[in-house]
Amino acid sequence: MRHVILALVAGLTIGPAMIAPARAQTNTSWDGTWNGSWGGLTAAEIIIAGGRVVEYDYRGTPQKVGETTISGNTLSFGTPPSFAITLTRTGAATASAHYHGPGGEADALLRRQ
Repeated sequence: MRHVILALVAGLTIGPAMIAPARAQTNTSWDGTWNGSWGGLTAAEIIIAGGRVVEYDYRGTPQKVGETTISGNTLSFGTPPSFAITLTRTGAATASAHYHGPGGEADALLRRQ
């Protein structure tokens, strides 16, 4: 019986410590709706929730987004070789964006709404 109690206490003590790193990996500082335009001409909207891109609209049309990677002040997503987009934080609610795809390259300034 004593071994069972010790095992339960150890599980309660160690269990939360093992779960914490998984939660810590979620970077929600990017969460929100980011708007701008590629080359100042073509509308772009990127919606981020839970630390991942959940929607990317190009000219008002949703696009497949693929996986999201966050490293420091940079967020990247896309479906290479179709396209890749990298956002670099320039302020609390601003970011520069770079698009690379079969149609070429483009840059945008984005603002979180």
